[in-house]
Amino acid sequence: QISGLLGKFIATKDSGNWDFELGKFYFQIKDFPNAVETFKKILSESGNGPDRGEIIYYLGLSYSKMADKSVLKNEIQKSTAYLDRAAVWLRQIPESFSDFKKVENVEFMLAEMELDTLFSPGKKQTRLLELYARWQEKFPEGKYSDLLLIQLADSYFEKTTENDSVSTSAALNYYRQIVGDYPESIYFEKANFHTAAALNYLGQDSAAFADLNAFFEAYPKSEFIPAALLLRSKLHNKFGNMETSIQDLQRIELEYFYSPLALQAQLELANTRFENGDYQSALDIYKELQNNLPEFSGKNGVAFDLSIGLREARAYENLGEDSKALERYVLFVQHNPEHKRLDEALLGVARIALRQENFAFAKEYYQGILKHSSQVRYKFEAQLALADMLFKEGLNAQARSHYISAGQFARDIEQEKYPVSQAIKCLIKQHKFADADLAIKSFKKKYKETKQEEAQFLLERANIYLATKNFELAEKAFKKLKKDNKNTEFAARGEFGLGAVYLISKHAEDALKILTAIPAKYPDSEVAVLTYFNLGDFYYKSQQIPNAISAFKQILKHPKSGDTYPKALLYLIQCYNDSRLWDQEIIATREYLDKYPFSKKSFRKKIDLAQALLNLKEYSRAIDHFLKLRPFAGQQTEAEIQFYIGQCYREKGDLERASAEYLKVKYLTKPSKLPWHVTALFEAGRCLLKLKETEAAKTVFMRIVKEHGSESNFGRFAQKQLDDLKNNNFSVTSKNGSTN
Repeated sequence: QISGLLGKFIATKDSGNWDFELGKFYFQIKDFPNAVETFKKILSESGNGPDRGEIIYYLGLSYSKMADKSVLKNEIQKSTAYLDRAAVWLRQIPESFSDFKKVENVEFMLAEMELDTLFSPGKKQTRLLELYARWQEKFPEGKYSDLLLIQLADSYFEKTTENDSVSTSAALNYYRQIVGDYPESIYFEKANFHTAAALNYLGQDSAAFADLNAFFEAYPKSEFIPAALLLRSKLHNKFGNMETSIQDLQRIELEYFYSPLALQAQLELANTRFENGDYQSALDIYKELQNNLPEFSGKNGVAFDLSIGLREARAYENLGEDSKALERYVLFVQHNPEHKRLDEALLGVARIALRQENFAFAKEYYQGILKHSSQVRYKFEAQLALADMLFKEGLNAQARSHYISAGQFARDIEQEKYPVSQAIKCLIKQHKFADADLAIKSFKKKYKETKQEEAQFLLERANIYLATKNFELAEKAFKKLKKDNKNTEFAARGEFGLGAVYLISKHAEDALKILTAIPAKYPDSEVAVLTYFNLGDFYYKSQQIPNAISAFKQILKHPKSGDTYPKALLYLIQCYNDSRLWDQEIIATREYLDKYPFSKKSFRKKIDLAQALLNLKEYSRAIDHFLKLRPFAGQQTEAEIQFYIGQCYREKGDLERASAEYLKVKYLTKPSKLPWHVTALFEAGRCLLKLKETEAAKTVFMRIVKEHGSESNFGRFAQKQLDDLKNNNFSVTSKNGSTN
């Protein structure tokens, strides 16, 4: 380059040309400041020569390059200043040198500079429209028309939303114009692909699918193939072709693993599995993605959907793994407090809390959704759940209020039907039969196909008659229910109700005849579950424990056990306890605690579990359980737990430790309704006697007599021990009066 420049200097005597060549030399070696100074010197000395337009062009271009360098150095103010100077010089070319051979380049540079200053998408789009129209007029064969057109199409497509058909249609028209008018354009493939994408946004799935297949055939090596595969997989999934959809996604992973869309394909593959009910496969992929991208914050240009955590939670919930689902719902709430799908996570927490019988927690979340959610469908679900909870609790007036509110949030008349019918059932349960009859009349007028609801209303009324022991009306209502609803669930309910009427009204033989036949007659009905429960209850109260166990086990195996499951499980635990089947009691208790960790009965069941271990002589394990429970005990259970710790040590033969643990009940635990304190004191005295610590034992027994009187049960037993000691009789009397 230097030799060439010297040659030009020797060949010409015009110093202006020397300077011009020198300026271009500085430009070529990227010494833009010296290039600027050289070109400005020429302009100030040469006047209006024939090369003035080209000199101005290089001067403006040099300033533009200096602006680019300043951006790289993060010198934004300098960059802006250089761009302004570039624009000042370059504008002179179309104004004064319209025949300059690079005038289109200059005008496009000026257009780009202007577009870069427009931060409003709307203003930028308007200016692109104006520029394209002017280009068509001024440069009909121009080389930048396709670029302006693709930018214009992209500006519409990028702001496209699901419901914005106007922007999408505009983008589609411009992409099609590129395809039709610029077949040699470097943007031709992009316009082809985006035509299919725009059709997809417009819901023209068949046309989009056809365009995509044509694209694959015409451009098998296009850079847009991964994106096209991703789009086609979504269409396959929408058409119900799940396997073909998965094949397209797997092809991206295998053939285009280097593409940023490979990770997106993995995510879509997981979502496809999720949407088609293959939750475990979806979870496996989500886990792999989580290992690669712990925060799902995006990698290689891929912006991941934050709702992945929500899908994980839903997958676990659908698989019945409520603990894992709850953990992920809570994490989602904590990390995404402003997410548009936050309400879904809150509802998930509430649903699981409800299933785990943590009703207070569930109510809190549902009420929070009612207070903060702007989504009508979520308000509907929350109102309905609160109403159902209150309904089950027997708070019918409150339940009715929530059912009425839920009806107001229903999306259509069909969704409204259930809460309205439940509100009528609340009236019946409140014994407001006249109001209920009027409501039923309106209900039948408003809704089609009300036979099922009418049967429910009659069932509720029959149950009210049964509960109030109006056996005559109850029998008539249940018989009518059976007669009017043959071969339905309500016929089964009618038979079950008759059995219940006869059982309660002391016609046990007739009752058992009806009830024992129901499970065989209606094996898949919820009524079979209710029948087993009533039979189990009857057998238990009749001391027929094996029959009761068999009935309750049938409930646990039944697919429609529903809300009866935890009740049956609790009853079964009691049966095992009464039968001294401690190992079976432990298994059943653990199942209850796993399924219902937040139940009001869960803490009591934990105590019972430790007692069962004690009964099995698993003393160390029992002590460990009691010790873990003790910090969480309330006033009525603290003394009991401490007492049983003493029992464990006594039964394992460690009398010294046992006496110390018993005394802790008296001196370290809060007062309770049950006599744990005096019982523990008495047991401590017995242990001390066996340890030959006679004086200490006498002190304990004397305290019992003093505090409770010699005529009380414990006072008499304590006095008996004192009398025996006085007569040198060292036998130890138990609290039931026997000696050992």
